[in-house]
Amino acid sequence: MRTASVHDPSVFRDRDGKYYIFGTHMASAVSANLISWKQTDFLRNGIDNETAAKIRAWNKDDVVEKWYDYLWAPDIIYNKKMRKY
Repeated sequence: MRTASVHDPSVFRDRDGKYYIFGTHMASAVSANLISWKQTDFLRNGIDNETAAKIRAWNKDDVVEKWYDYLWAPDIIYNKKMRKY
């Protein structure tokens, strides 16, 4: 069994049948069975440099080092009509 560390988790099952968990600081992991998890960076890697710069500029707190350290307790929904998360 493999584990993953995600604070303030949100879990969803995608159309591919896999489970995805993500949370504060855009930590993420994937599982086929909700027991064994593989830590990933699919959320962090999915944000382009321009968007990351906008997130950093929006937050005036200079205490954190990385742009994703501003992001806490996310949630996700899938819009069937738009076919987007």
